[in-house]
Amino acid sequence: MQAAVVREADGDPLAQQFAGMMVGVLLKNFLGRPIAGGWIDHLSEMRQPLVDYIPASSLYHLFLTPRFAL
Repeated sequence: MQAAVVREADGDPLAQQFAGMMVGVLLKNFLGRPIAGGWIDHLSEMRQPLVDYIPASSLYHLFLTPRFAL
């Protein structure tokens, strides 16, 4: 999502469309799996989970990076 924020800040007229596409990919492939409220951290080329746990560090990297932390 940082890329979409930077593109928006740079005046890219397609930044919001890009952000929407990124959210779609996240929802389809990574979020809400394997349980509601869960996520997949790593996928194989065949889109199968590579780990059998849900690492808490993923949330930090997705939402609380130092550049955009609130």
